[in-house]
Amino acid sequence: MIKRVVAGIMVALFISCVAGAAGAVPIVRADFDSSALEYSFPKTWAYPITTITTDELTITGGVVQSDGYNDYNGFIIEFNSPISALGMDLVRWKNSSIEMTLYDSADNLLEQYTWTLSSYPDFIGLDIGTNDTAWAAITPPDDIWIDNIIYQAAAVPEPATFLLLGIGVLGMAGLWKKS
Repeated sequence: MIKRVVAGIMVALFISCVAGAAGAVPIVRADFDSSALEYSFPKTWAYPITTITTDELTITGGVVQSDGYNDYNGFIIEFNSPISALGMDLVRWKNSSIEMTLYDSADNLLEQYTWTLSSYPDFIGLDIGTNDTAWAAITPPDDIWIDNIIYQAAAVPEPATFLLLGIGVLGMAGLWKKS
């Protein structure tokens, strides 16, 4: 009986270490670490622009104006490499809510979250915890202006961590078989 309990605990620990936490959580700007990348809309471009492409992302929909990204119907941010967290500074909005929907590379819905905005300016951010987000749809109920976009990938466990976990599991299995 004790062997089965120990084996069950080992399997549960292994799965939780490999799978990680599920579900997205709202975050603030301070939750991003130094590895985060930030995109600020240049004030020197010829306006209006409806698509922005950089080395890391593409933004489509809406119109870029001289003081930020202006959108009336929503816009899409596509990332060249999957990310785990996305946030943005809102400069102006007319209504009090905004929706962020995250998708993976196969267009599967990962998470959808709606914020009720309470102050001006405001920041919205979402962390899904794993590097699965390939693109995001931002849907305001009305006009919205965005100044900066910040995003980052989750830290990937180094091979030594998995090696240590594997040695521990083998050691526990050896003790279990020995007894």
